[in-house]
Amino acid sequence: MTQISPSLNESLAGLTSAPIGKAETCRVLEVFAQSDFDILRVKAVQGLRDLKATDSVPLLIQALHDDDEDVRVDAAESLGLLGDTSAIPALIENLTYDPCAEVKQNAVQALGLLNAKEAAPLLRQLVIGRGEEIQWDEDEYHRDEWDGWLDIQIMAIDALAKLKDVEAIEPIMLAVNDPENQDLSVQAMNALAQIGDASLPSLGVCTQSSSRRRRFHAVRALASMSSDKALELLDKALDDPDHDIRILAFETLLRRKPSVELFERALEDNSDQVRMAALAKLDLDQMGYLQRALSDPSPKVQLALVRRLSDAQSGAPITSKEQPFFKALYILFENSGAEVSSSALGALAALAPELIKQELKDLFERSDMPKDEQEQRQWAVVDGLSKRDDVFCLEWLQQACGSASRSVRLKALASIGLLAGKDELDDKVKAQALAVLIAFGRSKSFADEEIEQIDADGDTENEEVEVSTDQEESEEEEAQPDLEAMKDAGLDLGHEKDQSEGPTSSLGAILGHEAIAKDLIEEAEDQEDIGELSLNEQALLNRARRNLRRRKIDLDGDAEQIEQELCLTAIHLMGEHDWTIGQLMAIAQSEQADKALAALEALTRLADRSVDALLSAQEIVEETEGEEAEEFDPRTAIEKVVFTALTSSQMTVQKQGLRLLAKLPQDKLVRGDVFRDLVEKCLQDSESTLRIDAMPAYLVLGGDASRLVSYLQDTSTLVRQATMRLLAQKAPNLAIDHIVDFLLGNPEQTLDSLLGEEMMTKHLSQQEKQRLASSFASKLTNDKAKAEWTIILPAMTQLYA
Repeated sequence: MTQISPSLNESLAGLTSAPIGKAETCRVLEVFAQSDFDILRVKAVQGLRDLKATDSVPLLIQALHDDDEDVRVDAAESLGLLGDTSAIPALIENLTYDPCAEVKQNAVQALGLLNAKEAAPLLRQLVIGRGEEIQWDEDEYHRDEWDGWLDIQIMAIDALAKLKDVEAIEPIMLAVNDPENQDLSVQAMNALAQIGDASLPSLGVCTQSSSRRRRFHAVRALASMSSDKALELLDKALDDPDHDIRILAFETLLRRKPSVELFERALEDNSDQVRMAALAKLDLDQMGYLQRALSDPSPKVQLALVRRLSDAQSGAPITSKEQPFFKALYILFENSGAEVSSSALGALAALAPELIKQELKDLFERSDMPKDEQEQRQWAVVDGLSKRDDVFCLEWLQQACGSASRSVRLKALASIGLLAGKDELDDKVKAQALAVLIAFGRSKSFADEEIEQIDADGDTENEEVEVSTDQEESEEEEAQPDLEAMKDAGLDLGHEKDQSEGPTSSLGAILGHEAIAKDLIEEAEDQEDIGELSLNEQALLNRARRNLRRRKIDLDGDAEQIEQELCLTAIHLMGEHDWTIGQLMAIAQSEQADKALAALEALTRLADRSVDALLSAQEIVEETEGEEAEEFDPRTAIEKVVFTALTSSQMTVQKQGLRLLAKLPQDKLVRGDVFRDLVEKCLQDSESTLRIDAMPAYLVLGGDASRLVSYLQDTSTLVRQATMRLLAQKAPNLAIDHIVDFLLGNPEQTLDSLLGEEMMTKHLSQQEKQRLASSFASKLTNDKAKAEWTIILPAMTQLYA
């Protein structure tokens, strides 16, 4: 077996006898960069790159001639990132003579980063072919079934763009126009834009290409350039047959050279997409433009007009039906299709709710309105009302909580939760909003129960609140779904016997409306460049993705399920407000595990914000049943809640109880002895996730951190990882004592993943890092532990990277 050479051993012995800082770590890596083992040389070169070891550039240049191609690949990348131009001649040599395509790729990238103008002639050759001067591994294509030159061609174009090489324009255009070549539209057009004004004639030619993709990226490149010639070419692009290209040209010209003629041209365009783009920029105070937009035949333009009117009003309330914006929105509400009408009504609900009282009353109380239309309008109204913060809107949001539509109910309840958390809101309105949440969280019927009203001091009083209920649904509402309408919406209804079970589209289920979901999907398919999703859109999409098997679901047909869903949603929202602590503690002792779990999660979130509020909450919960409870003498309400959770038969409730316990300070717990016994039982449980949650609680209760060291040998990988992360946070000295052996015993882990980035960058002192690095380095002189060296070198690097 090959041993590490004596000279390397001697070098290491000198290094590892002193404290190991960043400089010493670089020297250790330099030693291993000359090892007889190729994998060690790779790890060493990667470490020098990550540590930005500029003093090691000569050694890395030497590594460009290594026998192992992986070493050469990493050396080329490292030299580009370190930015030392002395590496340019060696990189050009590798680009010319190294047979490995991957080495050539990294050499091209490095030369671009180093602004190596002397490499431009070679790079130009690579744009159009393999180059007569350049050597290749002729067997590589047949061996790997991939021509590495295709990647190198793109990288060469990018490198020439960084060099702003004017002479590269011709070869780039030759490559673009080669019918047998790969599509270079994106890379070539971006490169021409970076090269500058000398590329304008070529970009102009590309704007007339038969390829829609090439024209689009040529216009986008022109949009990034500021010369008058670029603007002239953009003006011609306003006649392009593709509406996306016309929009791009219009919006760019509008920023650079706005004019009335430009608007007129866009408003007369035959594409509703272009007219929408113009509408988004118009000054709607000019009534002529508003009238033209109102008379546009396209529903998409009308929807854009609704959004434009809402944005133009900037949230300021409309106080009179005579105001032009009110009239315009009302016209769209009365005289448009369902989607536009709903959107307009939602905008009116946001801007002028008191002016449309009758319309709101009809929307929530009429039974003759088509269900889909009613649902769509209710959703839009709730969305509009959620932008308000007055008692009038709160009353209608309460009304919406009784809607027959699940999406409307949940949207309304979430909006009430937001109202309850607004600091600027009147305390009376805020208290009423909290009362609604509590009523749902306690599963009280709005029709039969009085809502507990909360005053500004957090006390409760009984006050009737008029709200509607969905407990008594009419036979019409419980009727079978309209199968024909569902088929028209593109739904897969499956077998005849399953047709009553409801829609299959996950996105439609989450949005609450299949037709809207279908429109959204079609719109996304038509759109080439889709913008970044909002947080709300991301949440909806994530929920939709969970339904992988497209199960048939009926969201509004089960009254018990509806009530339970609203209840759990309300409990979750209650966790955002300190005033609800007492109510949450009562719910946390529910016999229904899902309600108890939701309340415990809410209390845990509250503890993150104000643990003192939890500890000072009054005891209002009912007596806990069972023999164990009789032996427990609670002194605080929160202790009783935690005790109930830890003695639950449901593991999920126990786990959340442990998480809540871990948030409570030990010196404030009256009966910590009882909790210690319960946590000890959890530490011995066979369920690994329960052991994981028990460990932080154990430490909070004053447990000895050294006791947890045994869990570093746990049979569960998750427990071992969690133990090391916890020790790193709570007992770093102890973690350092064991991290080396643990990492070697768990090679699938990295130092970053075990200690955490925050621990590595903020909490480890320089002395602790040196101590840890020395512990790692001590293993490097043991020839019998060579298998561990590939783990140790990256770990030492991560300490100082």
